[in-house]
Amino acid sequence: MAAAIVGLDQHVCHEVRHRDGADRLAEHQVVAANIARINMSGGPTEPQRILNCRIFGAIASTEDMMTIATYCAAALAEIAGCFAFWAWFRMGHSSLWLVPGIASLAAFAWLLTLSPADQAGRAYAIYGGVYIAASLFWLWLVEGHRPDQWDLVGAAVCLAGAAIILWAPRAA
Repeated sequence: MAAAIVGLDQHVCHEVRHRDGADRLAEHQVVAANIARINMSGGPTEPQRILNCRIFGAIASTEDMMTIATYCAAALAEIAGCFAFWAWFRMGHSSLWLVPGIASLAAFAWLLTLSPADQAGRAYAIYGGVYIAASLFWLWLVEGHRPDQWDLVGAAVCLAGAAIILWAPRAA
């Protein structure tokens, strides 16, 4: 089975990449209904190959790219807003730092509402993985402290979890 995941069917990945939202919803419903089916030959079934492509393969669509960009923008807005408060309270900067901080936090809240997740809790869970990785990026670029290997491993695990939550097939 692991060999089947490594050797993903490129045709399936190509098909998934060009589907619209309704087709993708139908695809997810098929995957959810059939994912437990075991192929007697030891290889993945068609729905399993599609799922493997989605989780382990390339990003599948423009919609997916927009979703990732939205979560990244939300993380940047939240981190910048919180950093403005940090700069004022912990670093002794002017209270004027709070003005862009509040605006940035409002932008964060608005951006998070653009998530394709149907439930707020699921949107927050997906965002949590992105936030952790973005925080380490901020640590490196803004604060000048390079993350160590364990920071990066932890962020990778969080991003993998966020991807599973975002792209896993859901029952209707």
